[in-house]
Amino acid sequence: MNVFKPVLIYSLMTALCGSASFWSLQANASDYRDVINEFDQYKQSTEAEFEAFEKAIDLAYQEFMGEIEAVWGDTTFTSRHQWVEYDETLTQRTLVDYQADEIVVEFIDVDADQVSSVELAEQLNKTLSSTLAQAVENDPVLQKAAEQSNQTIQVEGESAQVTMLPELLTSQNENSMAVAKALTTGDGVSQSYLPSSRRLTVVITLPEEYGMKKADRYWEATAKYAKEWKLEPALVMAIIHTESSFNPMARSRIPAYGLMQIVPRTAGKDAAKKIYGKSKLFKAKYLYNPENNIRVGAAYLNVLNYRYLRGIHNPESRLYCTIAAYNTGTANVAKAFIDQKSMQKAYARINQLEPSEVYDILATRLPYKETRGYLKKVVGRYLQYVN
Repeated sequence: MNVFKPVLIYSLMTALCGSASFWSLQANASDYRDVINEFDQYKQSTEAEFEAFEKAIDLAYQEFMGEIEAVWGDTTFTSRHQWVEYDETLTQRTLVDYQADEIVVEFIDVDADQVSSVELAEQLNKTLSSTLAQAVENDPVLQKAAEQSNQTIQVEGESAQVTMLPELLTSQNENSMAVAKALTTGDGVSQSYLPSSRRLTVVITLPEEYGMKKADRYWEATAKYAKEWKLEPALVMAIIHTESSFNPMARSRIPAYGLMQIVPRTAGKDAAKKIYGKSKLFKAKYLYNPENNIRVGAAYLNVLNYRYLRGIHNPESRLYCTIAAYNTGTANVAKAFIDQKSMQKAYARINQLEPSEVYDILATRLPYKETRGYLKKVVGRYLQYVN
């Protein structure tokens, strides 16, 4: 009997719709299946491409760390709060510490008096004149990863052409070499020499007003996306300050990228759904664009505040939980209150507490010391930016 079912169904469809309409329906269904298959193939290709880059960047880290350690005896490279560039021989490096507001210029395998003031200024000038696009292009870890995964990583957009330290120049047209000479001969310079490794280290303390200037650079984009995602700009600024100290080249081995340290597989996916209405894996070159990064980070804060933590009634209490969740996830926030990783179950407990009590519990009972410290830093900076 089952053998004749397809014939019976076809006869009924023909009678009801007419043979032409039926075959049109079949064609549309076929087109739909093609679209679905095409999307599935695209998704699999994107996932594979992303996974290849993740593996490549981890390998690139290991390779570069080995190369650096062989020359310098340490593994200093670009991280969350510092941007580091080496010359081709790996015997000269410049480190911009965005957290300490210092520039450290180092030479290895040199005599104490071998580096002239002119050479020092020239080395610093390369750093002052470097754009974000050039910094990415010259980053050995990123470029090794790109080569090994057969991908490109080129930052695009207006911000890509802004120098890494524009705050040290009074205008875009100012002679960066003149600024470099002034910085290397100013009062905020100290030198040390280590005879055993023949290492010369020059530390340049940046002007006091630099700290405020580097934050001001991102205020416009922060205000724009804070408004879009119904957030206070002070919160976004405090997150950026704590995550990267306003270092546009910020990177950690998770991997997380850029000003707000976006992890593509977690925060990035949630933010993509909010921004584009679909899951998407943001590539490193997208997240190294400061405006993109701030938009994604602000969208993720929106998801945390208005979706994952929406059951917390008091806005101040929800703010503290949002800050903690940005660093450690909502499961660990819940655990601080009920020793279970369920926000649905934690809501009742949190809503019984005053905001000050919520803060105190988070600051003392969050599972990780890093997150407890993170909460304190962000809240303190949030109050500064509000004022």
